[in-house]
Amino acid sequence: MGKTSPVETRPAESPCPICHRPVAAGDPQSPFCSPRCRQVDLIRWADGKYVIARPLTGDDLDELAADDLASGEADYQDEV
Repeated sequence: MGKTSPVETRPAESPCPICHRPVAAGDPQSPFCSPRCRQVDLIRWADGKYVIARPLTGDDLDELAADDLASGEADYQDEV
């Protein structure tokens, strides 16, 4: 018999980044538990409460682009 590669699994639930309540995998509000927590997060971004800890380098951007390509989320770059 040949070796099989381990299947990557997602946790059944993860904590909401705002209130830390459990959020089921596949929940339409994910990663948030509710529209309220999603809105709180958006307001925090708009108010500048989240910041990048250091300036991004070209290597950082290359790594992000590679991650996007691997996950299929890089389509937006072609439209710009």
